[in-house]
Amino acid sequence: MPLEDGVELLDYDEVVRIYSEDKKILLDTINATYTTRLKLYELEERLGDLQFIAISRSEIINLNYVKRLDLSFTGTIAVEFKNGATSYVARRHLKNFKKALGL
Repeated sequence: MPLEDGVELLDYDEVVRIYSEDKKILLDTINATYTTRLKLYELEERLGDLQFIAISRSEIINLNYVKRLDLSFTGTIAVEFKNGATSYVARRHLKNFKKALGL
C-alpha cells in the first residue's frame, strides 16, 4: 500500500476504517493510523467485495470491526467500532448499509 512516507504491506483484514480528514486519506488499523496517497475511490475499487462498505462519501468501514449500532429517532445510525472509534452512516448510504448487515 503506498503510504505518505513510503510503502508498507498492510493486511486489509486489520483495517478498521478508511476515511478522509483534512484532505488526507487515513487508514485506521488495529494498531495504528496510516496516511495514504491513494484516493478513497481507488481504495474502494481495490477492496472490491470484501467485508468493507461505504457509509458516506468520505468513509469506508470494515464490517468485521463493528461493535455496536446506535439508532436515533431521526433515522441516523452511529457505528461504534471495537477500537472505540465512532462514525455515522450518511442517509444516502443507509439502505446499502442495512442490506449488508441483514437489517
